[in-house]
Amino acid sequence: MPLFCDVLASLNDAGALSVKQIEDALGLARRSGYRLLSGSVPDVQQFRQLFRSARSESVQRALLGYLIDGTGWVAQRLEADRDIDGDGVVSTDDVFDGAIEANGSIADLLRDAKKRLATGARRITPEVAAKLNAEISRAIKELLAVQQAALFLSESPRRSS
Repeated sequence: MPLFCDVLASLNDAGALSVKQIEDALGLARRSGYRLLSGSVPDVQQFRQLFRSARSESVQRALLGYLIDGTGWVAQRLEADRDIDGDGVVSTDDVFDGAIEANGSIADLLRDAKKRLATGARRITPEVAAKLNAEISRAIKELLAVQQAALFLSESPRRSS
């Protein structure tokens, strides 16, 4: 498993993350970023700040990879936007509307499948099962976006409306 300084040095050598960017992200004094490149380890809050300030997906992937390397964990980037209703603001409306929409579509499909079984069908058809699977996968992605919106709002009470 590489050391954190090795990951930073690799990103720095590739031109993906400069010492100045590290210093700016962590609020460090000028030239203090070199300590991280030479073996100093950031605390959890500093790591989080560095990760969040990284605009490059490759930098974020490298930092996250460092955390989970050698474990059974995998990470996946959520492509969905936290601004679910598209009004330009992440708000409690996004959390509620997203959850309602994601759960509502699954509920309709499950009610329909249950009704078919109640009327004598021995099992649901492969087509219905495939549709349920696709809809559940879509809803999971939507609910992950809802979860991210809720986390975003919980981190700063000023953001909620």
